[in-house]
Amino acid sequence: MSDSDSESHPESPLVLQGRQRAMWLEFLDDCDPVLAAMALEAKNTPPKISANQRYYCRKSEALIEKAKQHNKRYDDEPRLPWQRQHQLRNEIG
Repeated sequence: MSDSDSESHPESPLVLQGRQRAMWLEFLDDCDPVLAAMALEAKNTPPKISANQRYYCRKSEALIEKAKQHNKRYDDEPRLPWQRQHQLRNEIG
């Protein structure tokens, strides 16, 4: 066995189709139960949820960074409304 054969990884069936994205419809009747189950789940997922999932998958790094900045900005402030009122009363006198 050559080095290229030992190092090669089997390609996903989603990639084998001429490097085009395969649609979930193509896998509904697949002999692999995992692929068939994933295709059925994709079929039953409402479009709005699918769009949200795609958005958050694409933007996950930016959203994580934004959350870290938000947490850093409000790190010193009290978390609960009554704590904020107490802090304001102490500042006023």
